[in-house]
This record gives sequence, C-alpha cells and structure tokens, in this order.
Amino acid sequence: MFHYPAKGREIEDRVDWALEIMGLNDVSDAMPTDLSHGRRKLVGVARALAAKPKLILLDEPAAGLDTAESQILGGHLREFLNHDMSVFLIDHDMGLVLSVCDYIYVLDFGKIIAAGTPAEIRESSAVKAAYLGEQAGEIQAQEGERMRTQQQEAEEIND
Repeated sequence: MFHYPAKGREIEDRVDWALEIMGLNDVSDAMPTDLSHGRRKLVGVARALAAKPKLILLDEPAAGLDTAESQILGGHLREFLNHDMSVFLIDHDMGLVLSVCDYIYVLDFGKIIAAGTPAEIRESSAVKAAYLGEQAGEIQAQEGERMRTQQQEAEEIND
C-alpha cells in the first residue's frame, strides 16, 4: 500500500513509455508552448499515465479537440486497457465515450438518467431526448460505433 517514488532511469523509462503509448515520441524534447492544443492535451494524459496508476481519472480530456484529435485520443485510451489500467472518463464527447467505455453513466442536471453498455446507451430514449437530442443522438451513436469499429480493425491489424 505504500508508494515509493520512482528514481533516476526508472523515471525516464516511464516518461518514454507514456509518450510512446500516447504517440508523442516525436515531441519528447518540445516545450508545451510549441505544441498544438490537441498535442498539449495528449501530453497531459501522458503525464498522468507515466505514474502507471491502476486507475486514471480523466475529466473532459477531449474538450477543445476536433473530431480527428478526439479519435486519436480514443485510440490511445483503449490502449490503456492493454496495460492493466482502468479509465474513469468524464466527457461530453459522446462519440469518444461510446467508442472507449465498456459501461456508461449518463447524467442530466446532476441526475443519472441512464446506465449501461454503449449499445444500451445508444438505444436509451432518455439519453436521446435529454442529452443528445433525437437526431444528434443517432449521429453521435453512429460516430461512436464507427470509431469503435476502426479501433477494433486497427487492433486486429496489429495482432
């Protein structure tokens, strides 16, 4: 139960490992001010990842990211699961949430209106009406499914 901080070479190894997982090897020597907003967000996630926690809490990591950057982030978050880590994700980007999470709680004004798998959330009339809007819900659900399928295809290619 005690935490012994990493030292010396172990710190460097953890940083290199986290940057690699987040696809940031090419910016390891860059100053954050020299990076795009999206890359700075990924560096922030890598920074938390370098501690090798069992659980990583991410509060709106996709805020301010465009669709492509959000998809990249989603791929990296799925990778965490291959490293014995759990992710607690809070985000408004339903495409990201639906593509990454195995189980989802949806809140509306602080109250849980739905809980379930991505498939169950996609079908929830409460979520569609309150959170996504009927049409937006269909679009976001399709986007989440597309992102999940792309990630699975990429994983199959890498295997």
